[in-house]
Amino acid sequence: MKISVIVPFNRFVPFLADCFLSLKEQTLKDFEVVLATPELEEQEREEFEALLKEYEGVFPLQHISCGNTVSEARNAAIQAAKGEYLYFLDADDYIMENTLMEQLQALEADPKATFSYAYWNRSYFQYRVYQEVVDTKEQEERKDEIVGMEKKNARDWLLTTEEMAETYRYFLHPKYKEKDDYQEAVARIMLARSGGLKNISCLGILIPKHYIVEHSLAFSPEDYLYEDLAFVVRLLDLGAVGVAAKESVYVKRKHNDPVHYPAIVQIKDDDRFAYYAKAYEHAKSVIKKDGVVRFYLDEVFLKYYARSYVKRIRRSENDAWRTTWFDKVHELSLDCRSDVVSCFKGRERRIIKAAKNHSIKAAKREADMMLAWKKAKSILNNSHTFPRYLYYNYFTKMPAKVTWPMRCAGCSENRVPSSFVEPKWRTLFLRVPKIVNHWDLPMLHLLWTTVIILCLWNTMR
Repeated sequence: MKISVIVPFNRFVPFLADCFLSLKEQTLKDFEVVLATPELEEQEREEFEALLKEYEGVFPLQHISCGNTVSEARNAAIQAAKGEYLYFLDADDYIMENTLMEQLQALEADPKATFSYAYWNRSYFQYRVYQEVVDTKEQEERKDEIVGMEKKNARDWLLTTEEMAETYRYFLHPKYKEKDDYQEAVARIMLARSGGLKNISCLGILIPKHYIVEHSLAFSPEDYLYEDLAFVVRLLDLGAVGVAAKESVYVKRKHNDPVHYPAIVQIKDDDRFAYYAKAYEHAKSVIKKDGVVRFYLDEVFLKYYARSYVKRIRRSENDAWRTTWFDKVHELSLDCRSDVVSCFKGRERRIIKAAKNHSIKAAKREADMMLAWKKAKSILNNSHTFPRYLYYNYFTKMPAKVTWPMRCAGCSENRVPSSFVEPKWRTLFLRVPKIVNHWDLPMLHLLWTTVIILCLWNTMR
């Protein structure tokens, strides 16, 4: 057996059916599917057994029992796999028909590569719909656009190891630019350009089973979320190099019904940051502190804190973001490498400094400035932003007696008593767009500059 496809399954049989359909149509036939499931509910079990019966004899299928977490399922499936290579696929995702063949050929053709990975795409579509809607020519044009530009999702970079190291060497930290080693480029792409810890994943990776066994690579059962993180960073820290298979496509399925069919990432959980911090700490514990992988892992964490976490300090009603979890951020930031911190400039560096000094007051101040500046830029770029800001923050909070008159829908009849006198500021506000049309550009800039100053002053009060 050439390839064992590892598929953990817990619920939602319709998604698994799409996954099986994509495997059925693979051009490479020398593979097996190792399906790992926990104890299923009765209603789910009936649909599940019917699906297994439908695909009986279509491709070799091992069905094994496991614990309730994805990590336990993958570990059990790795042990049971009979293939020379392992391929990681989620039960709610699917792959295009040439994916296994392309990734296997790319891996065997590159002597420097330890594993191969696929081009990632995200879609709400089912497998058949995706095939019909996404034209092959459009896909080729999209791939050409990806090569040579910065992309949020690291898995969208479609290059060989040589092209990767040569073309994207300028993305690397100066400390690593001069080394003739492809690991730095791979770590940069797989980690720092991933868009956050949630996108650091083993999905779409084809890797020899003997490599996993020899290095005792496994998924941590303790990590409920971000379970791929420790596995991937340890794989890269061992010196593994990945090669992209240019014609392979892994489709990460989005769930468009988060009420009845929620993905794990769509389940609202107030303790999500606790899982984040735990997975990050675990990942740090399995790699070298002075290695390139640790450098980029710390960079991902500090970017998350400086760009996402700090907003919740200002906006969230949950005090844990300003107390318990901020204490955890302080602890984690102290353990980050100093050469990583030195890469940040301006406001981001001040935000990180606030965490290191355990100053929630300084963090709040920087968050206020960041959000105010973001709002100011939005006002400059969109003429509708400021009226909307006034409406939601001021007009809706006014007493009912000064609320704007409501008119009958579809007619000009005013249902407000004739004794009502419209406020003068209301009339002036409605006339502003007409007045602006007659102003020249410098006067318009002066108006918006005044508005920005007022917004900043109001935010910092």
